[in-house]
Amino acid sequence: MGRAANLPDRAIRRGIATYVLALLLIAVFSMVTNYLIDSTLLRQEETARVVNVSGRQRMNSQRIALLSTQLASGTDGGPSSATRAMLEQAIAAMRASHQALTRGSPSLRLGRPSAAMQRYYFGSDPGLDRQVEEFLRHATALASRPSAALSSLGGASEDADLAAIQSAARGPLIKALEDAVDLYQHEGDAAIATLHRWLIGVTLAFVLLTIAEGVFLYRPLFRHLGELLEATRTDPLTGALNRRAFGEEAVRLFARARRCRSAVAVLMVDIDHFKQINDRYGHEAGDGVIRGLVAALSRSVREMDLIARMGGEEFAILLPESGLAEAMPVARRIRAAVAAEPMRARGGALPLAITVSIGAAQLRPTDLNLHQALDRADEALYLAKRNGRDRVESEEDADAAALRQPPLQSPLQSQTADSANGAGGSSMLPSPPISERIGVKG
Repeated sequence: MGRAANLPDRAIRRGIATYVLALLLIAVFSMVTNYLIDSTLLRQEETARVVNVSGRQRMNSQRIALLSTQLASGTDGGPSSATRAMLEQAIAAMRASHQALTRGSPSLRLGRPSAAMQRYYFGSDPGLDRQVEEFLRHATALASRPSAALSSLGGASEDADLAAIQSAARGPLIKALEDAVDLYQHEGDAAIATLHRWLIGVTLAFVLLTIAEGVFLYRPLFRHLGELLEATRTDPLTGALNRRAFGEEAVRLFARARRCRSAVAVLMVDIDHFKQINDRYGHEAGDGVIRGLVAALSRSVREMDLIARMGGEEFAILLPESGLAEAMPVARRIRAAVAAEPMRARGGALPLAITVSIGAAQLRPTDLNLHQALDRADEALYLAKRNGRDRVESEEDADAAALRQPPLQSPLQSQTADSANGAGGSSMLPSPPISERIGVKG
């Protein structure tokens, strides 16, 4: 089985499940981050609103005190209905703001105060709520008096309501309202700081999650992807390059050879009588022989040389930085090594002695691509087969053999010659190039 089959279905399913879980975690972290950002912005807005409303309470208290004094003293010729109306408006505004601060207000988008603020408003003695209510009670009583009663007042010392209003506005009430503003601001800043810390924590957790995904998920995933991509370039039986990868490497080596003016040699290797092995011992034994041959080829060539299975029992070897003079000793070494060591089939229980035929060629200056050299190596391989197998022939030998061919005969002469030679006669006609077929030579 090929390396693609080494990826168990369970591992693939586990990888997919882990990937989906990682995506869900990223989605959760994204939602939490957005929630924290929105909460921070909303908290900032709420703090600004509550501080603004609480700050207006100080201004309302001072305005009520001023208007109460004007109303009682009869400034501008006696109690004024306009002053009374403004005082009533100021009292109503302060009461509404106080209700919003202590109980919440949907219209002002204010929630109920926190436990700490509730203790400040209602827990102490006197709490701010009681102080505000007393202040507003005195102001309301003063504003509700008739003009005749107000005209008879001689000042704050003669009226308890006015005295209470002025005393509160100058002392404890204004101080309590200022402290409330500070408490609201501190509480809001603390809440925002907490949200910021949560946001930083979530961000760091997201970064760690991303790193963990890269280490434990994406790296194995890319490794498996690399194995799958490698499987598309290799022969599943032997691990050698397949025909497609061989073509890609041939293009790369051809370009490099032309650029660097270097040599490239090609060997075509074919197992002799391989069909008989399959017919006699079965395809499993044949597969074992092919795997054993690739192992022998790998031991006989350099690490930089490329071995490819072209189809069936036929292999090609690219020898960079090598000409025909260097390729022929390599081919002879391969032939001798294969002939000397039986191939182990059926898990090593069946030793089979085999031989190979090899054709060698080199890239010529006039070649347009490496396939032309490959075709010449294939012609040399055919010559090795015709000359008895278990041989090494070069493109030069094939060229010399072609020159020795008899002249072309007419169809009638050819038929007569075939009849004379019988069905087993050999033909010296050139074979079709390997670029047009996958040879099965036997």
